[in-house]
Amino acid sequence: MGAGPTGLLLGLKFAQQRIDVLFLEAEKEIATYRRACLYMPIVLKEFEKVGLLDAVVKAGAINTEGMAFRTPLGKDNRLLGCLLQTQVPKDRDSDLNNMVVHVGQNELAKIIQGMAEKYLHFQVRLSNRFTGCQQDEPGKVRVGVSTPKGEQFMEADYVVGCDSGTSAVWRALCIPFQRFTWNDFRLIATNIRYP
Repeated sequence: MGAGPTGLLLGLKFAQQRIDVLFLEAEKEIATYRRACLYMPIVLKEFEKVGLLDAVVKAGAINTEGMAFRTPLGKDNRLLGCLLQTQVPKDRDSDLNNMVVHVGQNELAKIIQGMAEKYLHFQVRLSNRFTGCQQDEPGKVRVGVSTPKGEQFMEADYVVGCDSGTSAVWRALCIPFQRFTWNDFRLIATNIRYP
């Protein structure tokens, strides 16, 4: 459930192993909003493992310097702090330690989906909203889905909830989503400076 970048990446990894994957995405299209747009070395390494790295780097902007956090531009644009690339935790076995890549979540989702759709074991159904699930016997899960043609039921071996922190899957299974909300923090926006 959920065809954002996290779900799509998991689906790609399954499809590469010849495991059938069916995504049920509630929206009419996949991730049209930017949201996350900065990917650290540890994530880049995962992209490299599945063959996505070159496409992600080509679509984005490489940053080898680090990040700056500022007050809103409409105020005084004062520098609040920096995270230099040299301060980012390193992986001893990676050549990707000295960069991060800026690319919008929407573009990343398109890249992952494009690669995943090359596999016969991968498919996405848009406008299909998860409504519930039930497991009566080991190894089989019955899933309720609201589709443009009405309510449908299907069976699966597994159900994976990659449908965000407000996950309908997690709620249906009574799994709490543990999180922390910063009370004194609103939004981090990144400015991308292209060469």
